[in-house]
Amino acid sequence: MKKGEGLYYKIARPDGWDFYTGTTINYRDNIGKTVVVPNPKMRPADLCSPGVLHASRVAEGCFQGGQIPCSLYRVQGRPVVEDSNKAGFLSLDVLKEIDPAQHFKWRYAEAV
Repeated sequence: MKKGEGLYYKIARPDGWDFYTGTTINYRDNIGKTVVVPNPKMRPADLCSPGVLHASRVAEGCFQGGQIPCSLYRVQGRPVVEDSNKAGFLSLDVLKEIDPAQHFKWRYAEAV
């Protein structure tokens, strides 16, 4: 892990595409790769802006802006803005996909 980077969770649509547009980033197709903000010219001044990619230190924190069913990923990056629940990144390394039904302590399959 690079200095200043941490491990985070990211949720996406069940097909791997981002929740924000559904057509911008496919996290499943980018496992082992780095994804970047689609519009790098937009300043990441605000956590809830299209100028950052969102992730959370805890998987349950990802549901702000997301929903179930979902796909779940372990990602790594250096936040440029964050609050107590989530962080915003200019890029994320997509490390692996995690089965949400195995990860979440509540009854994910029943909730779906």
